[in-house]
Amino acid sequence: MPVRESTEIEVKYFILPTLAREITRGREYSRIEQHYFPRKMVGELVTSFDLHQRVEASEDFSSARIRKVAHPSGPSTYYLEFKGTKESIDGAKISRREFGIEIPKALFSQLKEHAVAGSLIKRRYEVRGHFLLGGSSPLVAQIDLVEEAGQPLRKLPREFCTVDVEVTDAHHAKLLRANRHSLEFLKDCVELADTGKMLSTRRLAKRGFDEEQRATLKGIIAAALESKSA
Repeated sequence: MPVRESTEIEVKYFILPTLAREITRGREYSRIEQHYFPRKMVGELVTSFDLHQRVEASEDFSSARIRKVAHPSGPSTYYLEFKGTKESIDGAKISRREFGIEIPKALFSQLKEHAVAGSLIKRRYEVRGHFLLGGSSPLVAQIDLVEEAGQPLRKLPREFCTVDVEVTDAHHAKLLRANRHSLEFLKDCVELADTGKMLSTRRLAKRGFDEEQRATLKGIIAAALESKSA
């Protein structure tokens, strides 16, 4: 089974649904379905898939999920993914280890019966840009429009939209957060690095978009608008 291991450095933003739809209009997208395992099962999965033989410190993985990606063209692909605890870079928790295994459809279906800690379905669009310093290095913004979330899955009253931008190192993370890039629309988004687990994808998958999350998001948006007007 194909595998991938990396240290993910990713900055996540909230984007207004109206802006997200404007930017993504007419673009191709992938439809992603993902399901999370209860935390008590992570250790069992690490052992079952021999992660101790594949990757160092596999006991540090704290979450696991399966994912189906229906691509704009070509067959769907299926993954089992493990992620570690987030660590700070320049005061923001945006870095963590991840390990993924591409799995067959039949195994995805079997594992789905046990992935009962939350689910979501979203459309993912990619918008390409580049950094303005450092040789115009490329970057990709992944705009996610979450349509259904919760356990069991239920349609959201309105789409919950985020932007994920993954970079290669701390230097580029600093450039990204300082808006030294060509993706102008990110200036109208709100970074979610300091919200802890309240607006995490896992929590959204477990509970849907509930009133507590709405209140947290409203506070973050209000603070960002106040900061921009100061």
